[in-house]
Amino acid sequence: MIRSRASIRFLVIGAAAVFGGLIAAAHIAASQEALRTTPAAPSSSVTQATMRGIFTALTTSYKYSLDMNYFQDRHNRDTVLASLEALVANTGALEDHGGGLDPSFDYLRRFLAGDAEEALKRYRERQYLGSQFMLNKLMENCATCHSRLPSDQAFGTGAEFLDDARVEALAPVDRVNIEIAARQFDRALSTYEEIFTLPNMTAQGLQLIGAFEGYLKIALGVRNDTARPARALENFLKRGDVPAALREDVRAWITDLSSLDLGKATASPLETARGLIGGAEVVKKPASSRPELVRMVTANALLHRYLQTLSTYDEEASEAYYLLAVTESRVSRSYWIAETDFLLEKAVRSAPRSEFARKAFDVLLTRSAGGAPVGAYEDMESPKVDIEELRRLVEG
Repeated sequence: MIRSRASIRFLVIGAAAVFGGLIAAAHIAASQEALRTTPAAPSSSVTQATMRGIFTALTTSYKYSLDMNYFQDRHNRDTVLASLEALVANTGALEDHGGGLDPSFDYLRRFLAGDAEEALKRYRERQYLGSQFMLNKLMENCATCHSRLPSDQAFGTGAEFLDDARVEALAPVDRVNIEIAARQFDRALSTYEEIFTLPNMTAQGLQLIGAFEGYLKIALGVRNDTARPARALENFLKRGDVPAALREDVRAWITDLSSLDLGKATASPLETARGLIGGAEVVKKPASSRPELVRMVTANALLHRYLQTLSTYDEEASEAYYLLAVTESRVSRSYWIAETDFLLEKAVRSAPRSEFARKAFDVLLTRSAGGAPVGAYEDMESPKVDIEELRRLVEG
């Protein structure tokens, strides 16, 4: 397994999405009002301009942080501070204007402004490694959101960012996350395919960094492409170090890809996702053997698309959020961001007296049975679920 600084950073921050250039923000301690409201209106031109401002400020700050000698040199302090202050200003502005996507994205939106403020705070306190770390987290937020919805639009600013020599010098396992954040999806797919062939990245290492989940999310969820990942996985099986269990899983993925009709699936996303998931349940952590990975990634993508179409909450919305929680618990590839409990709470609040609200509440109740607040299992920074409030909603 690669042990360079770049790859270690990748392992820490994960690989991973706000789509169409939407980088959302709301402070980590913000209220959970978004859980109780209807989907937001489409984003305004002001919001779009703010998104671009966030991307410019983030990529500028991030590039500075790649050269730690430059980042901590007192002669460059005013320049770096200006970029971090611009990042904080833009994330705050986006929080004021709203995001324009369905509330399944709100969990991710909570992190960006808070992390931007923390990056600035640590830099002011001369905690340079801590500031760099927060910028890595911000980049992961972008990558996680950008992996969710289809995109066939070019994003020139992202391409220019990736052409910077400091970014190009990153190891592939680190660079791929940046490419997703910059919405350069074809480049990201090519980088993943390069990672699959790296002699010093074992098959076990690929599983550890979530390479298969990340690759399939882009190929299926963003690019609507089943042929390319099937070819890439066939090539992966030519490696001599693939364990028997993983080899069996990969063959199952290839079979599923060959039978998947994304055009037909998109025409009835909720119904198709329901069938792909079958009777699967929410799991605390993905199992080591996952023959269902392609089905779960596809269902996850379809459910995000379906939720974009809703204007009100109802029993079908509750079902969609519950099923999304099932898929998220199995395909999440982020070290920091664990949305399962948030999505289960959304299922309850969407239609509290529905069948799926009850199922979601039962899962939350089980996950909190050990005495720790729900949300603390995977992400200690998460706003915690109020079990008693949800119980009152479900029981009426």
